[in-house]
Amino acid sequence: LPDDAEGNEFTVTWTEDEVTGYEEDNWFALKAPTFRVNPGVKIENYKGVFLGDLKRGTSETLMRVCANPPDHNSESFFKDHAMLENVFSHMNGWDEENQAFKYNGDDRYEYFIHVDLSKVSDRTVVALAHVDHWKAIQIGDSIEGDVKPYVVIDLFRVWEPTPNKHVNNAEVADFILEINARFNLRLVTFDRWGSIDMIKYLNDRGVEAERLSLERKHYMEFRLAAQDGRLQGPEDKRLLKELKNLILNKVGKVDHPDGKEHFNDISEACCGSIFNCVAYALD
Repeated sequence: LPDDAEGNEFTVTWTEDEVTGYEEDNWFALKAPTFRVNPGVKIENYKGVFLGDLKRGTSETLMRVCANPPDHNSESFFKDHAMLENVFSHMNGWDEENQAFKYNGDDRYEYFIHVDLSKVSDRTVVALAHVDHWKAIQIGDSIEGDVKPYVVIDLFRVWEPTPNKHVNNAEVADFILEINARFNLRLVTFDRWGSIDMIKYLNDRGVEAERLSLERKHYMEFRLAAQDGRLQGPEDKRLLKELKNLILNKVGKVDHPDGKEHFNDISEACCGSIFNCVAYALD
């Protein structure tokens, strides 16, 4: 395309070390991009491989050419953090500051909720999502025979417990009923903990609700949708921190690392809502 064509540019970002001195005599080290230390090549030589990297959603070229190792360890479930930042960069349909919805649902779509209820000290999170359209997945120069659902996480809301006040489940239930009045709600799912009464309460009021215990396969669906470019979600620092820190533990479960500073409540709610969308879209 011509140089000034819209959408014909992309940006590559990396970090470099600036060495000002060494603490040990006769010891030298330098981490820098290939095109900084090799006078025979320029960054323009790598346009093709950088572009291919963007399409694949990987950071291989940054590691190989720019000496920027991945920002994850071997246990990380999501290994491409730049991809996560690109996926989760949109508006949250719930205004946390004003405690209000930013828009109503579109009657053309069916919406799905997953709820991660708190266990006294944890957060409670409700996430709402829908299948926006179907997308053909390109692999190299070929197209897969089947198109796949493109999922939009419309909103999520977080309830933070305090030492003196636990999350009020009645408030959570009322919020779901309000969503039901604004969106074409197909299904609400809950994790195992403390959900029996909530499920009965919603079913008695005409909202279909059931249990969904998240496992590794559900997170695999989440990751596949993100890698395929079939996912859009709200921008939120708490969510990105959770996703970047998720690990595949020794028993093969996707979970947060040990420590009070780590959570996975928002991740769980989003994962369940994504899975519900995909499962019912393919049903």
